[in-house]
Parts: sequence; C-alpha cells; structure tokens
Amino acid sequence: MRSATLMHIAFSEAEEIVRETGSACRTDSERVLLSRARGRILSEAQFATMDMPPFHQSSMDGYAVRCADVEAQMPLQVIGEQRAGADVQLVVGKGETVAVFTGSVLPQGADSVLIKENAVRRDSGPVFGTAVPTEGKWVRLPGEDMRRGELLFHAGHRLASADIGVLAACGLHDVLCARRPIIALFTLGDELAAPGASLARGMVYDSNRAMLMSFLAEEGFEPLAWPILRDDPEVIASALRDAAVSADLLLTCGGVSVGTYDHLPKLMESEGETLFHKIRCKPGGPVLFGRFGSTLWLGLPGNPVSTLAMWLCLGRVLVDAMQGAAASRPFLRARLRSAFVKNENRAEFMRGTLACGSDGQLWAEADLITGSHRIAAAARNNALLVLPEGTAEFEEGCVIEAIPFGPLGE
Repeated sequence: MRSATLMHIAFSEAEEIVRETGSACRTDSERVLLSRARGRILSEAQFATMDMPPFHQSSMDGYAVRCADVEAQMPLQVIGEQRAGADVQLVVGKGETVAVFTGSVLPQGADSVLIKENAVRRDSGPVFGTAVPTEGKWVRLPGEDMRRGELLFHAGHRLASADIGVLAACGLHDVLCARRPIIALFTLGDELAAPGASLARGMVYDSNRAMLMSFLAEEGFEPLAWPILRDDPEVIASALRDAAVSADLLLTCGGVSVGTYDHLPKLMESEGETLFHKIRCKPGGPVLFGRFGSTLWLGLPGNPVSTLAMWLCLGRVLVDAMQGAAASRPFLRARLRSAFVKNENRAEFMRGTLACGSDGQLWAEADLITGSHRIAAAARNNALLVLPEGTAEFEEGCVIEAIPFGPLGE
C-alpha cells in the first residue's frame, strides 16, 4: 500500500494498489440465508456435513433384486415396495424382489436394480427379468458424490447457483459470507440532468448513474444513490463527508481530471489520502483512488465509456478484494477476426464484439470507433479487448484477452 500520490502509473500497478488496499479494508462477516447467497463470497471454508448419497439408493424405477436370482431366471415374488422417502426396512431374500423408485433406499439383501424396461410382470404375479443386471447396476453408492468432512469450497469462494444446491444438500440453512460493502454513488457536473427532466441547451442526461446502478445490481449491491452534485467544492465536500459516515466505499463519476471545475483531486489531497491519480490506459486515464477518512474512494472519469471500462477493470477488483474474494475474475480468450494496429504506448481497453463460431471457436472483432463519450457505440459491443502497453500489430487469428459486459453473439 502506498502513502504518496502516484501519477500516471501503469494500469497493472494501479490494479495491484486497488487489490492490496481493498484487501486491507475487508468488510465484516454475516450469516446469509441460502436463498439469498448467490454471488456472495464465503468467509469460511465449507465442508460436507454428510455422505451424499447417505445410503445405497436406486437410480431408476424398477425392482431391487439379487443378480444371481435373475441370472437363474427365477420368478421373483414381489414382497412390497420402497418409495423414495422413509426406509420401510424390507429385506430381499432368495427369489424375492421389492418395487423401487428413483431415489429410494435400496432394500437390504438386494445388490442391483432390474429396471422396469427389463422386467415382465402380469397383474400382481411374479416378476421375470429379460436382461441380467450386473452387481451394483442402477445403484448409487453412499458418498459417491461427496464424503462427510470433504472440503467443498474454500473461504473466498464466490457462490454460484449450483454451489447453493450443494450446500442445501448438506442440510445447511445459511452460510457465513463477507458483508457486501455499502457503496455511496455520486455523479458530478453542472451539465447533468436527471433522465425524465427537461433538458436545456448545453445540458446532457446523466447516463453514468443509471449504468453504474445496473452494474452494481448485477453484483448484488444496493448502492446509496445521492442526487447529482453540482460543481461547488463546498457542496461536494459536505456530501462526501456525510456519505463517508456510513459507507465503505465512495464511488464518484466526474470531476477527477485537471479542469478548473474538477474539484475532487484537491478535495482528496486536503481531506483524505490519494493513493494514485491518473493511469496509463485508454479509456479512463484520469481515475482517482484513495481514502476519505476511513472510507475508500474510487473516482471514475465522467465520460461514460471511461466509467464503463474503469468499473469493469478496477471497480470490480476493489469490491472483490473488500469481500476477500480468493480468485480474480478470469478473462476470456478469443481469436481476432480482423487485423489492426495499436499506435499508442498506453494500455487500452478497446471496445469489441465476442461471438462463437459454428466450429466452437470464440472470435473477437475490434471496434475501431474511438471516443470515450460514445456510449451508444459501446452498447453495440459486448466486451472490452485487453491490449497491453506498447505499440503493436495485432494479426488476424491471434489470441487476445477480453472482458465481457454483455451476452455473447453467435
């Protein structure tokens, strides 16, 4: 962690500072109902509480049998049925069988299941097998899916829907997760009008607030959205002070560059601690990061494409670190459909489109339209193509990394 302001640093260095700082400001933990735990990050490792399945279990509808009886072509007398549910404790002896169903306990004495498709029974008479099952056929063994005490998920694991099913299968009602950071969201600028309001000449609608609220909702956050802040340093400082009392993270859009009315860098210097200001990347270079008292502060640029890129590339890194996420979000890798030349030395997050071909290959098409104000152009794409520092020629078919932000095309 750095105490001095760093200017124009490499994106990789900025990313590391964000990750280290977020990790040092971990949120506390809380118990979360499984029904609300999707996307949450575990605060402690989870172990299997029982064998699954917990007993020998039929995997098909049919008859619990002894293979030797079927092989000897014995008529099998049906002595009862074992439905899925409580064990009725039937025992299969020589020449006997029990009707079983998918998920039911396999009765004692049986070593396999004769599936209905291979069984002949007239009325309520005996059962005859038309095919001999091998021992253990159509039987699920105790613990074949998971064993009691087996590590299921490490601390720091982000829970997916299937993970929730695993925990529920263990009988868990809730899990200990990192508390999601409380985020106070601000957009700044005299030129901004709220969508739905009348628009005077020279004004633009505030698109960043709606876009970031949507991105945050995708992550499960319910941010505190403050009214648009005008370019008045006292008003801005007062609002941020108020928000910092209850928030873990101040997330601002606009006011971070070097213009006359970009008040945030000076405010952070005077009342907080700037960890870095400006990074070598396009779009989003003027990003600002530091602390405002004990609250972290990420200042995104005001241009909407810059906001989009820096939230995806730095904002998510920060909130993941604050929750103790064990793994970074993976990039996708795709082959480039068309060649292009990168003429700038700074890193670039180029807009592009990912699509999967009929051969299963993931392809990326770079969008050469530039301009960090062009949100409609960005919305026609579904990914940021990650281009490292340095000039380069990217040839057709070369493999590049990408960060998706929309559904993949076909």
